[in-house]
Amino acid sequence: MRRRKAVGMEALVREYLGRSGLGRALDLRRICKAWEEASGAGRYTSRVFFKSGTLYATMSSSVARSQLLFRKGELTRRINSILAEDPLFNGAPDGEEYVKELIIK
Repeated sequence: MRRRKAVGMEALVREYLGRSGLGRALDLRRICKAWEEASGAGRYTSRVFFKSGTLYATMSSSVARSQLLFRKGELTRRINSILAEDPLFNGAPDGEEYVKELIIK
């Protein structure tokens, strides 16, 4: 019997998520959580949708929407920073932004 090199839990979880097809769904959930954390407006967010590098956030409050529009660039950078720090996020390769555009409705 041949000995194998020890593999960390992080690598095993990544492999499992990739093989099971759950990785993409988990990434989408992490993007939504990153929006809530970066914006602090989870209470006023009625819908968050991500497609092809664009994050769409629909707000229930026009006041919150106006304030977030002023911070759009900062929010995009913060969301990408949160995702880059997440060890289980499989989105973009190192150094590349995953959320390229933010549309607040």
